[in-house]
Amino acid sequence: MIGFGIFKKTKMYRSEKSPMTIVLSISAVVAIATTLLACRSGKKNIEGNSNNEQAIWAETPIPKAFEHYKTLNSKYEDEKYETILFVESHDYMAPSPIRMYWTINDQAVVCVTRDFKEPEPGYHYYKLDVSGNVLHTLYVPYTGDRKVGLIGPYALHISSKEDYFYTTWPLNGDTTRQSIEILNRDLSWSADKLAQTYEAILRTGKYAFNEPVGQLGNGEPDFSLNRIFFFEDGKYKVLYKKMKGHASVPDFKKLYRAEDEFYNASDDQSLKFIQNFQLKHFQQVEKLSYEHSIGGGSPSFSAKGWAGRAFFDLPLNKDTLKVRYDEIIVETATSGDDQTRYYRSNGNGSSVSPLNINLFTDPRLNYAVYSVNARQLYLIKPKKNVKLR
Repeated sequence: MIGFGIFKKTKMYRSEKSPMTIVLSISAVVAIATTLLACRSGKKNIEGNSNNEQAIWAETPIPKAFEHYKTLNSKYEDEKYETILFVESHDYMAPSPIRMYWTINDQAVVCVTRDFKEPEPGYHYYKLDVSGNVLHTLYVPYTGDRKVGLIGPYALHISSKEDYFYTTWPLNGDTTRQSIEILNRDLSWSADKLAQTYEAILRTGKYAFNEPVGQLGNGEPDFSLNRIFFFEDGKYKVLYKKMKGHASVPDFKKLYRAEDEFYNASDDQSLKFIQNFQLKHFQQVEKLSYEHSIGGGSPSFSAKGWAGRAFFDLPLNKDTLKVRYDEIIVETATSGDDQTRYYRSNGNGSSVSPLNINLFTDPRLNYAVYSVNARQLYLIKPKKNVKLR
């Protein structure tokens, strides 16, 4: 009806029954209908949600040799392993509310930051055995400004005030408080005594670290105050030491050391979490055009390739996880090197997303650590009564 309305207002009609009128009108309808369908189809292709695309994936059979590969997500399960939600945090302010550390005897500790709106707000620690079972727990509430650091067999509870104590929780789960001996709190020591004690800490002090207090007042704005904690003669001690300027004591690191953390749950991919994995097979399913949005002032660019299913072998100790990802684009030697890169397809004409595999395995563990976002941590553990090789 749209086409007839348009052409009735022109002088091309000789009569209502003219054959030319009928031909032109039908042609107009066909042209407009074709344009509308093309626009609609184009929109669906750009969004990557057309029924046609869904049908392509649904109707493409998986090669028989890889039918046992399972999609790696929060519900991953095969004949030997299953995925278990271990901990979660609803703290949206902390950049990494779930972190993992190695402690004494190569035991893994999970630290979870819980928001004030959650039950028991504060820091929750879980020490795991090699099979991912909880051995001991530690709860540190948000009281004052206390923080806890795990160093060797000790858990150090430190605040900005003289409220220091330590326990042997990392070693045996004991939370009995042991006091920390304070040295030179009034800064009255002579320069020689202070230097001798400092040198002795450098030579023999164990598990030492520095917690700077900050700039000194009392007419000494050019000096800063540091607290050097160390273990000596069977107990922890802390030495107060002022120094010129505002830098920390260079010989000691702070209580929280980046190298102690080996994993944190994440929305994105971090290079230190990328484990070795082997692409066993790539099944081409749909050929399409896609965009690379680089950002940072660099222009995006278009590419053409195949979206398909990627089948990976991921190491888990002496075993292997057989996993599958759908709608993946594989690129090799596209950036001037021989590196293979994997992306998630978001449909024809859309920008791709990096493929994140936030999985951690280690020979010291009989399970894998996996996250799909920053606030949930999963353990991929052996099923009960399954004997692993």
